[in-house]
Amino acid sequence: MDEEKRMIENYEVRHSVFLGNREIVFAIDKDAPIPYLVSDCTDRGGFGLLRYDNAIAGDDYLEQMQEFTKRIDRQIQQVRDERTQRGIDPVPLTSEHCVSGGMNENLEGKVIVIKASSLRPEYATPDHQLMLADGGNGCHPDARGRAVFCVNLYTGKRGRWERYDVQGVADMNKLPQWAQDAARKLQQKKSREELER
Repeated sequence: MDEEKRMIENYEVRHSVFLGNREIVFAIDKDAPIPYLVSDCTDRGGFGLLRYDNAIAGDDYLEQMQEFTKRIDRQIQQVRDERTQRGIDPVPLTSEHCVSGGMNENLEGKVIVIKASSLRPEYATPDHQLMLADGGNGCHPDARGRAVFCVNLYTGKRGRWERYDVQGVADMNKLPQWAQDAARKLQQKKSREELER
């Protein structure tokens, strides 16, 4: 069975690089007078609705390929700038940073480590791996559901992961100081919210 081609109107996407907060695409319509298209692509709301922005079409393959690589370079720089700004060691956390047997317990209220392999390579860093689990059936080891709802320790943004994405429960003694401080603040905030209910 042939794989379905990805199209942007009559242009077939031939190259695609997802890096940082967007995807850069290079598409071709051999029958068009201007056959080469470069565009940014973002997901609008996580429902598979793609938005194509800053599209540039041209008739010179090398010029369009240069535009494609320039946009990739811009995304690389964006990720580097984020890492520099955060000042966090980019080495991914592994099972060595987790407590033994932690996955056999309820994860709710605990700091968890997301597997580096579940993240895109540029985001396989502790600031994207460390979460405070705060709900979902996936928090329970024997539940049928797998969703683990959590809060990112660094950004405070809410997210959803599957239980199989979780490396384990973090060993707080092996985490950097910023992570220990952030976990303590989030846990205290959660405790206050529960008391106010």
